[in-house]
Amino acid sequence: MRAPYGERAVIISVDGETNTTADSLYEALDSLFQSHERLIAGITGYWIYLNHYGWEVLKNNGAVEAMATELPSLEYLREGLEAVVRNIYFGEIKRWAVKTMSERLRLAFIGCGGIAGFHAKSLTGELGAEVVALCDPNKEAVARLKAAAPQLGGAKEYSDYVEMLDRESLDGVLILTPHVYHKEQILEALRRGLHVFVEKPMVSSVDEAWEVLRAAEGSGRVVAVGYQRRTDGLFGYIKRMASPEGLGRPVYIEHQLSQDWTGLSKGTWRADPRIAGGGFLMDSGSHIVDMVLWVMGGLPREVYAALSSKEGWGAELVAAITARFDGCVASISLMGDAPLWSERLRIYCPGGLLAYLDELGSRNVWVMDREAQNVRRPMEEVPPSSSPLANFVRAIRGLEKPAAGVEDGLRVAVFKEACYRSAASGAPVKLS
Repeated sequence: MRAPYGERAVIISVDGETNTTADSLYEALDSLFQSHERLIAGITGYWIYLNHYGWEVLKNNGAVEAMATELPSLEYLREGLEAVVRNIYFGEIKRWAVKTMSERLRLAFIGCGGIAGFHAKSLTGELGAEVVALCDPNKEAVARLKAAAPQLGGAKEYSDYVEMLDRESLDGVLILTPHVYHKEQILEALRRGLHVFVEKPMVSSVDEAWEVLRAAEGSGRVVAVGYQRRTDGLFGYIKRMASPEGLGRPVYIEHQLSQDWTGLSKGTWRADPRIAGGGFLMDSGSHIVDMVLWVMGGLPREVYAALSSKEGWGAELVAAITARFDGCVASISLMGDAPLWSERLRIYCPGGLLAYLDELGSRNVWVMDREAQNVRRPMEEVPPSSSPLANFVRAIRGLEKPAAGVEDGLRVAVFKEACYRSAASGAPVKLS
């Protein structure tokens, strides 16, 4: 294959100095792809072209399209290189480009409660990232986290997250705090040019979601939201099959979640709606709302919700929600005062039925054709699962998009706020 931009090619080392020459750009890129360092290859391609032919030429002659044409099978190359061009506009090409796969990303946790342990499990050596700092006003929480995740033993400890952000040299943060604190912590991190992963829900209100969206737009930074179903292979398979490429666009969805949320939340901040922003719908129910919106590709036209609680609780424990989309109705049922965990999802499509059940320690998915002549468990077709943290790291490196981003967090906020308004008024709420 002919090199698309001539025969002068230089590979830039991590420190920005020229250290290797190659006969052609394609040869250099091919060498890098063979070593699976896709991000380096993409960045190097543009960095080479920029150094030798000038930014104006790069900007004006359609380099992205030319590269994509020359290497049509490498779809990820186009996205990675376009990301580099975007970062050039922000004057940060060198900082962004030199963060290679061989250099570990420096991350920090804001909040060291139970969910921090979940994310720490994903922090393997192959991920190419390390947590160098931990922040929590509760020193005992930090100690428990370090005991449960020995790989965090060397991380510096802080009680003030602003001090940590100012003192540490970081690439990104994971915000794992009570919901009402998310917005300001996201904004503080973005002001310092950091990538952000925030646990669900992204924020506690629609107004806050718009603030985060405005801050994220134009920042050149990744903002990812922790909806782990989006990195789970089973749910990825369901999403793919509930589409025109699979069984067709859904016509009816029923998604149910039961959990002993009251037992897990009693005596914690989650039981206080002033800190949690709501009850079971705001917390665990957020995952179910996101899943339905992900499958449908956006918000419904109308939402109707009935919420209830019990004596001693200040927020909803039970929710029955009907959402009307174009050509589809979705029913969401949430029970936060149950004796066991149970998640059931059924999606009815023109070509058949998708069914998912997670109960009593077993997870399965089934597919039934329209005539009910064939029922199968397509486990061999299910793609491998990832993790929210792995996706975040790969998104920072430009290797994939955030599984859930700011716009997804905004849509969930809009949906839930409509549910609260509907429950308060006893009437459906239309969404524009």
